Amino acid sequence: KTFQEAQSDLNQTAADLNQSAGDVVHASRGTTTQLADASGKFSEDFDEFLDAGIEMAGHTQ
Repeated sequence: KTFQEAQSDLNQTAADLNQSAGDVVHASRGTTTQLADASGKFSEDFDEFLDAGIEMAGHTQ
């Protein structure tokens, strides 16, 4: 990936993670199933954010 692609991926995964965090807050007012689903999505998005951050770090070394 180019630096620009890595930067774009990092920005997108950060936005997705932010959305997932909001979904967890919203789901905390709902059922346990909704909270579990939202938490699972947050976990997936967090993993993707970390991967994008590692990719970005590789470009800045």
